[in-house]
Amino acid sequence: MTAAAPRTPFRTPFRPLFRGGAAAAALALAAAGCADADPPATGEPSTPPSARASDGERVAYRGVSLLLPPGWTSRVVTDSFGSLAGPEEDLVEEEWTVLYPDAPECADVGWTWTENSTGCAHLKVLGPLGLEHGGSGYAPVSIDTLTPGSSYTASGDPAPCPEGVPTLEGETPGPDSWETGDRAAGPWTAGYGVGPTACYDGSTGGFAYFEQRLWILDEPGVLVVDNYGLPDAEDVVASVRPA
Repeated sequence: MTAAAPRTPFRTPFRPLFRGGAAAAALALAAAGCADADPPATGEPSTPPSARASDGERVAYRGVSLLLPPGWTSRVVTDSFGSLAGPEEDLVEEEWTVLYPDAPECADVGWTWTENSTGCAHLKVLGPLGLEHGGSGYAPVSIDTLTPGSSYTASGDPAPCPEGVPTLEGETPGPDSWETGDRAAGPWTAGYGVGPTACYDGSTGGFAYFEQRLWILDEPGVLVVDNYGLPDAEDVVASVRPA
């Protein structure tokens, strides 16, 4: 992998993007082979949200711990992972963790691994099953195969765009529009990717793209996904330590 300079969301220009028929046509090609319908989400919170985070509070998950920024909260969620369009007996349960700035709109969210549009800006911290099934059509997520139609989408079809996040305008992004590199994650090196991700824009009834960032820690088997350009996300990943 080649090193990529740190990015500020939406500051690095993409090729212009279209939101009309050209985007839909390109997206249909990118999503070829995916499931026909976006299945229902299944996860249920397994623990209540923690109290408001204080300076220095760490959250443990799968052998690592992450430092919560001041004012952030965490929640542990148990979900059924796999191709949710397939047989129910093929699904496997795994816990994942959501981290978010404490806010009223986050109080009653029904967190699931497949949902991007929750009304609450957050980071997803997922384990091996998130890496194995979080891509387009529930395919694996890999730094080496990131494209606008195959990043973290956790769906058979493009999921609704994250609420409150700007979409990229103009021409459809090409398959090489993602930038990848390495980032420090405590004692580990995380594979890092940033680029346009396909989503469904309910306001227009068509496809659009937003900027997604993700970090993959291969050794502990952890995936961190930021769909909101949260300023604290990079510091959270850099704070990772063995639990």
